[in-house]
Amino acid sequence: IERRSKLGFWKKRYFRLKLRDRFFGSHLGYFQDDKEDTKQKGTIPLVQVSSVYKEGRLIKLKMSSGHKGKTSYTLRCRSENEAIKWVGALKPFVKATTVMDVLNQ
Repeated sequence: IERRSKLGFWKKRYFRLKLRDRFFGSHLGYFQDDKEDTKQKGTIPLVQVSSVYKEGRLIKLKMSSGHKGKTSYTLRCRSENEAIKWVGALKPFVKATTVMDVLNQ
Protein backbone atom coordinates (compact mmCIF):
# COMPACT_ATOMS: atom_id res chain seq x y z
CA ILE A 1 0.00 0.00 0.00
CA GLU A 2 1.14 3.54 -0.63
CA ARG A 3 0.69 6.44 1.79
CA ARG A 4 0.32 10.02 0.62
CA SER A 5 3.04 12.25 2.08
CA LYS A 6 2.58 15.79 3.39
CA LEU A 7 3.79 17.07 0.01
CA GLY A 8 1.33 14.88 -1.92
CA PHE A 9 3.82 12.24 -3.09
CA TRP A 10 2.96 8.54 -2.86
CA LYS A 11 5.37 6.45 -0.77
CA LYS A 12 5.27 2.68 -0.68
CA ARG A 13 4.79 1.43 2.88
CA TYR A 14 4.09 -1.91 4.49
CA PHE A 15 1.15 -1.80 6.89
CA ARG A 16 0.44 -4.04 9.85
CA LEU A 17 -2.77 -4.04 11.84
CA LYS A 18 -1.72 -4.35 15.49
CA LEU A 19 -4.29 -5.19 18.13
CA ARG A 20 -4.00 -4.13 21.75
CA ASP A 21 -0.34 -3.10 21.61
CA ARG A 22 0.85 -2.24 25.13
CA PHE A 23 2.21 1.17 24.05
CA PHE A 24 -0.13 2.32 21.26
CA GLY A 25 -3.33 0.29 21.73
CA SER A 26 -4.89 -1.02 18.52
CA HIS A 27 -3.27 0.78 15.61
CA LEU A 28 -2.19 0.60 12.01
CA GLY A 29 1.60 0.68 11.90
CA TYR A 30 3.54 1.40 8.73
CA PHE A 31 7.07 0.38 7.81
CA GLN A 32 9.70 1.04 5.13
CA ASP A 33 9.87 -2.66 4.16
CA ASP A 34 8.25 -5.98 5.02
CA LYS A 35 11.07 -7.39 7.17
CA GLU A 36 9.94 -8.34 10.70
CA ASP A 37 12.72 -6.41 12.46
CA THR A 38 12.21 -3.12 10.56
CA LYS A 39 11.62 -0.08 12.74
CA GLN A 40 8.09 1.32 12.54
CA LYS A 41 7.99 4.63 10.59
CA GLY A 42 4.62 5.72 11.92
CA THR A 43 1.35 4.75 13.50
CA ILE A 44 -2.33 5.55 13.00
CA PRO A 45 -4.20 5.05 16.30
CA LEU A 46 -7.43 3.27 15.39
CA VAL A 47 -9.29 4.49 18.48
CA GLN A 48 -8.99 8.00 17.03
CA VAL A 49 -10.27 7.15 13.53
CA SER A 50 -13.80 8.54 13.16
CA SER A 51 -14.52 7.12 9.70
CA VAL A 52 -12.97 4.88 7.07
CA TYR A 53 -14.15 4.52 3.49
CA LYS A 54 -12.87 3.76 0.02
CA GLU A 55 -12.93 5.69 -3.21
CA GLY A 56 -11.92 3.28 -5.95
CA ARG A 57 -8.57 1.94 -4.78
CA LEU A 58 -8.04 4.75 -2.24
CA ILE A 59 -8.70 4.32 1.49
CA LYS A 60 -9.59 7.46 3.42
CA LEU A 61 -9.16 7.56 7.20
CA LYS A 62 -10.70 10.61 8.90
CA MET A 63 -9.40 11.31 12.39
CA SER A 64 -11.52 12.42 15.34
CA SER A 65 -11.29 16.02 16.53
CA GLY A 66 -9.29 14.91 19.61
CA HIS A 67 -6.44 13.51 17.48
CA LYS A 68 -3.22 15.52 17.72
CA GLY A 69 -1.72 15.32 14.27
CA LYS A 70 -3.09 14.88 10.77
CA THR A 71 -6.84 15.28 10.26
CA SER A 72 -6.90 12.46 7.68
CA TYR A 73 -4.79 9.82 5.98
CA THR A 74 -5.05 8.66 2.37
CA LEU A 75 -3.76 5.24 1.38
CA ARG A 76 -3.61 3.81 -2.13
CA CYS A 77 -3.97 0.08 -2.77
CA ARG A 78 -2.88 -1.86 -5.84
CA SER A 79 -6.48 -2.76 -6.63
CA GLU A 80 -10.04 -1.97 -5.59
CA ASN A 81 -10.36 -5.52 -4.17
CA GLU A 82 -7.38 -4.91 -1.89
CA ALA A 83 -8.99 -1.63 -0.72
CA ILE A 84 -12.24 -3.48 0.05
CA LYS A 85 -10.36 -6.00 2.20
CA TRP A 86 -8.48 -3.33 4.15
CA VAL A 87 -11.61 -1.24 4.77
CA GLY A 88 -13.38 -4.40 5.99
CA ALA A 89 -10.52 -5.10 8.40
CA LEU A 90 -10.40 -1.53 9.70
CA LYS A 91 -14.12 -0.76 10.06
CA PRO A 92 -14.63 -2.61 13.36
CA PHE A 93 -12.19 -0.17 14.96
CA VAL A 94 -13.73 3.14 13.87
CA LYS A 95 -16.06 5.21 16.01
CA ALA A 96 -18.59 5.81 13.23
CA THR A 97 -19.21 5.09 9.57
CA THR A 98 -20.02 7.65 6.92
CA VAL A 99 -23.33 7.97 5.11
CA MET A 100 -21.59 6.83 1.91
CA ASP A 101 -20.47 3.63 3.62
CA VAL A 102 -24.05 2.87 4.66
CA LEU A 103 -25.36 3.55 1.13
CA ASN A 104 -22.64 1.41 -0.48
CA GLN A 105 -23.36 -1.68 1.63
